[in-house]
Amino acid sequence: MLARISVVFLAMLALTSGLKAQGSCDTLMLPQSIELCEGVTLSVDWAEDWLPELQGQQTFELESPDGSETISLNENQNWVLDENDVGVWNWDIDLPGQGDANVCSGTIEVIVNPSPEAAFGYSGMGQCSNEVFSFSNNSSGTPPLNYSWSFGSGGALGTTGVTNPSTALATIGAGAVSIPVTLNVVDGNDCSASVTQFVSAQGIPAVGLPDDLSALCVNSSIEDYSFQPTWPGISSGSVVTFDWGDGSVPDVYNPGDYFGSLSISHLYSAYGFFNVVMTVDATNGCSNSGTEELFVGANPQVGAANPGGTTGICGPEELVFILDNVSGNDLTTIYIIDWGDGTPLDTLSHPPPAELSHLYTESSCGFEVESGSATIGNSFYFSVVAQNLCDQSTALITPVRINTAPEVAFSVAYEWCVDETIIPSNNTIPGEVANANECVDNNTYQ
Repeated sequence: MLARISVVFLAMLALTSGLKAQGSCDTLMLPQSIELCEGVTLSVDWAEDWLPELQGQQTFELESPDGSETISLNENQNWVLDENDVGVWNWDIDLPGQGDANVCSGTIEVIVNPSPEAAFGYSGMGQCSNEVFSFSNNSSGTPPLNYSWSFGSGGALGTTGVTNPSTALATIGAGAVSIPVTLNVVDGNDCSASVTQFVSAQGIPAVGLPDDLSALCVNSSIEDYSFQPTWPGISSGSVVTFDWGDGSVPDVYNPGDYFGSLSISHLYSAYGFFNVVMTVDATNGCSNSGTEELFVGANPQVGAANPGGTTGICGPEELVFILDNVSGNDLTTIYIIDWGDGTPLDTLSHPPPAELSHLYTESSCGFEVESGSATIGNSFYFSVVAQNLCDQSTALITPVRINTAPEVAFSVAYEWCVDETIIPSNNTIPGEVANANECVDNNTYQ
């Protein structure tokens, strides 16, 4: 823990330590006291920290509290302090340039604060490591005390700042295990201490659920789900139980009888999400469980109703599309909406709204959409892709043909003569009418 330095500027030092304030002494920034923690060594760069504005060669003379030691330091040498340097030190600084007229002096008190004592006990010795251990903090020191606990190597099993924590220390192993627990204490003087103990416990068995236990995707009927589990560290005699999460009777196996070659299977009778739980009961009396969620299902349902009147529309126009046949989809289903006019896609979660609206502002001329084996020209479209963990389904509405009105504009000459015929310039941007095979300009001018 670093020392605490109380900095008092020269004007205050002149009143409390007999400093001779002459010449450049006014720029010194020496502290009245330095606080150390017991057992800590402090290296003070006195020239850099206390004489930052002075240039040239300086000498720092120090006399120990009992007068038995004198230290002479140049600006390149640090003052090194430890707990044996407690007391009031006399100092002189010989500043460059003016001889005895520029010698400053004063005192610094070195205070050594006792370090706290870190100590704790625990209950639950020898129990299974995934059971709860209770820790009793017996630390002492200058209040207030702040605590930091670290469980396992490098805090791998957790950290906390509470005074008396309770936690499990789940550690994989076939027998007895020793788990490091470290308590660090910081007291009111910023002094610290730490202690590490090794908690004696019984290791818990590993579980072997596959990482890809996520989705069982089927067609018209529910299929058998099977996988090849792993048996890391599971000794002969251990009992393994699979609860499939569907209310069926759990399956119980002894993997030692199968030499790690057992293939596990289960037949589901309904769609849905199921929590598959694998529990291993080891011969040392400890058990461990792993849980993964399995989705049993197929690609989602989705439909879209054509509202009619989606051609021959003069834009801008807002159209409303109706979604249906989505109520049976699971909560992980998302719906990706494409309006077919180049605007950004929208993504909705389940359940989506029953009606979706979009403002079409541009002409559909030049756009095409594939519908089955047909290519529909000069048309936008509305599509919704429903997607879940298994697959996706699409609903499509087309054609959506949007016409545009002309943008009327004309100009005339700024000046003309009396009786002169004025011929305006027609600057109108023509509108477009989108048909299946072509886009035409049906503008007339009056």
